[in-house]
Amino acid sequence: TAVSSSTFSEFDERCLFFEMEYDRSVRCGCDKFTQIVPNGPSTTEKQGIKHGLTTDEENLYDLCGGGESYVTADGSNYESNNIAARYPNQAIPFQTLMECHLERTSFETNPEHFFKPCILELFPTTSPAPSVS
Repeated sequence: TAVSSSTFSEFDERCLFFEMEYDRSVRCGCDKFTQIVPNGPSTTEKQGIKHGLTTDEENLYDLCGGGESYVTADGSNYESNNIAARYPNQAIPFQTLMECHLERTSFETNPEHFFKPCILELFPTTSPAPSVS
């Protein structure tokens, strides 16, 4: 493997940040938090509606469906179940994480802060593994 076993868990537990057409997401283990700009210039909202996914401004998903492995079976898409809509407090750590990331990647940020760690306080206890369908 490209990553030694001594460092694999460090990489396995990192959060991944991504942006597409003004909308932003962060994935930490089984959890995915997405911020969608309402009525914005991106296609995320239109595509979400078309495919039956939630298009709220803030969305929190459990991509493992309550288990420890990603759910990949046909017809099982956990991005249609916005946990943040029912339990807004569960989204707060992800909002804080996203704010940290946006601050450290802003063009106005002092270069000394580029590598400031952004840590999710309620990190999942297990790392997901792909399920076998």
